[in-house]
Amino acid sequence: MENKINAKSEWMGKHFKEIKEKYAGKYIAILNNKVISSGSTASEVLKELNDDELKKVEIIRIPSTNSVFY
Repeated sequence: MENKINAKSEWMGKHFKEIKEKYAGKYIAILNNKVISSGSTASEVLKELNDDELKKVEIIRIPSTNSVFY
């Protein structure tokens, strides 16, 4: 399990800039290191997924480009 988490974190770290540029302020569904759905709300994203994807997918919100973290 730890290897899967590390692989996901590594993939996200490598691709975060391009993901943020494309999906800033949106929710995305990630499956097998690929964005398979996006939307303004998590509900929008979930509606686009089939039952099998729902069991395996990760839904995250990408911060908007003007977000500030402290």
